[in-house]
Amino acid sequence: MEPITPGTETHLFIIWEKAYPARDRILADLQETFEIFEVREIVWSASFFPSNLTRFYGTKGLAEVNAKTFDAKSKYRAWTGGGHKIHATNSVQETWHDLVLLLGREADNYLGENPPRWSGSLALLKPQQRELFGCKGWGSLEDLFYALNATVDYMVLRNFEGFPETLFAAEHPDIDFLTAQQQEFVYVANASKHHLYPRRVMHKLQIGERTIPCDIRYRGDNYYDSAWQSELLSRRQLHADGFYVPSDEDYFYSLLYHGLIHKRLFADDYINRLLELSQAIGLADICQDTLRDRDRALGLLQRYLSDKAYEFTVPDDYSVVANKAGVAGIRGRLLPSIERRIVDVARVVHAHTIARGRKTSG
Repeated sequence: MEPITPGTETHLFIIWEKAYPARDRILADLQETFEIFEVREIVWSASFFPSNLTRFYGTKGLAEVNAKTFDAKSKYRAWTGGGHKIHATNSVQETWHDLVLLLGREADNYLGENPPRWSGSLALLKPQQRELFGCKGWGSLEDLFYALNATVDYMVLRNFEGFPETLFAAEHPDIDFLTAQQQEFVYVANASKHHLYPRRVMHKLQIGERTIPCDIRYRGDNYYDSAWQSELLSRRQLHADGFYVPSDEDYFYSLLYHGLIHKRLFADDYINRLLELSQAIGLADICQDTLRDRDRALGLLQRYLSDKAYEFTVPDDYSVVANKAGVAGIRGRLLPSIERRIVDVARVVHAHTIARGRKTSG
């Protein structure tokens, strides 16, 4: 078999069932226009079809497209009476997304298996019952990360040491994510909302027999400064166990911020973790004493944020604690708009609590 020509792109076409009357004509045209690796007939069960469709298409925005596949898709949609009876990937990134959800395989791994070129005959084609990857939850944490790696920009913010063993051994396990595409992340991960209130980001994941809570933080939610969130994601690193995490420096300062600003108490377990991380970024000597003194720790954090031009922020998610001592320590750096947001968030929480109380009492 001839190898794939360098510089070429791999794309995927789907002929949905309502376009089957034109299937042979479309496949013949595809064979003349493209090099076809494989043709499959995949069947989704009726009970999962709506959720599969939602997860598969997810959220679409503006993007550069491959003109050749886009033109072919437009032509085939015209042949089948318009609408969306034909799907085609517009970019290599979309191909990765679609292949991992449809087949549970990343594009590189799929092509590395050297699939045979399609013979052109449909005689041996047999329907395959296959739901979308993760349709009924995830068999393992590794499966979840495998799907996320191929589809969205994300990272696990903290407490990932020893995954998956430490996650499943914990009495109250949870995962803290940061992503650039929250809704797409939710679709791919097949996560369900834990709270109805829109500003709460807690979701649930089904992994094996366990239901795992997770916070899906996203760029622009003010959990951290949005510029910092963008740079956290741009500097992310692939962990040896196959998921994305912050760089050592980003892990240190984002955890320092989290412990001082998002928590009521600067707990010993955070301090011990920070002391370990300080060795990797050359701050071990400074941190031995600094982290044991809250004011000095706040000073260290403030200098870092000032150097990077990052701001202290009040998260949109009202469940995140705004530590009064921490806020008091940095109040001089808060913009007037942020000062107002502290009051606004307090009012939202108060109003939401009253509404819930009325519903319960009624």
